[in-house]
Amino acid sequence: SPQQEQLVEVILHDVTERAEREFQTRFEADHDPLTGLLNRRAGEKRLQKALRECIKNNKHLVLMMIDLDKFKPINDTYGHEAGDKVLIETAHRFKTLFHEKNDMCIRLGGDEFIIARQVNTYNKAETLEQATTLLNELQQQVSISNTKTCAVGASIGIAIAPTDGTELHELMHNGDKTLYHVKETGRGKVAFYDDIKN
Repeated sequence: SPQQEQLVEVILHDVTERAEREFQTRFEADHDPLTGLLNRRAGEKRLQKALRECIKNNKHLVLMMIDLDKFKPINDTYGHEAGDKVLIETAHRFKTLFHEKNDMCIRLGGDEFIIARQVNTYNKAETLEQATTLLNELQQQVSISNTKTCAVGASIGIAIAPTDGTELHELMHNGDKTLYHVKETGRGKVAFYDDIKN
């Protein structure tokens, strides 16, 4: 009967709407509202899972710890709105380069990010090339108003699982140490934990 059909339609509409709402809520809970990247909590959960899979299946997890250089002066000089524009544009550049199914782009907070990718075989030269391409992208100008542009750069510290850590906190710690090393030795570069650990 037409009434039944109408009822079915209403129920379907209701279910779809609820599913969309739940998806939206979950998306909001897992993502940084400004950049749309995974937030720290969801990102670490995703990394844990990826790390377990890598260890189980003899794969590798490439973890890039990224810190923007010269970000604070932009906030201080042009204000938070400009800073936000830079972060949004930075996130966009991450996603343009790292958008494969096994890629993760995470905003840890402030101007600290992680990009991680699961790879079947780890190739250092290739990883260096990807990180260098990212550095170059991040150095490009960002327009913060009709008349103003600014540029930030980044420092990148790379740790590889399982070699540099089979536990996430250890892997992140080693990535952090490497990032710190880059910042101490002149910023705007890429370093591997493998090269600084001695």
